[in-house]
Amino acid sequence: MGIFKLRPPAPEEDERRELLDALADTKQRLETARNCFEYVCEPELVDATAFEIKSLEARYSYLLRRVREEGYDNRPAFKPLR
Repeated sequence: MGIFKLRPPAPEEDERRELLDALADTKQRLETARNCFEYVCEPELVDATAFEIKSLEARYSYLLRRVREEGYDNRPAFKPLR
């Protein structure tokens, strides 16, 4: 039996963590897709990778906007890509 009991995180904290995790995950996937784009040669793969990049950029923009709207962007890591 411990002296300190951890209380479960508030629902707002769970939402904040999920949003920040989604933003970080999307940023990593976008960097991976951009790296892939540099090495693909087949026209179909070039198209597929370009569409994936565009999709991830849209998702990243959406998540970044949500982070700012919620006021979680008080760290220098939250800036637009490029």
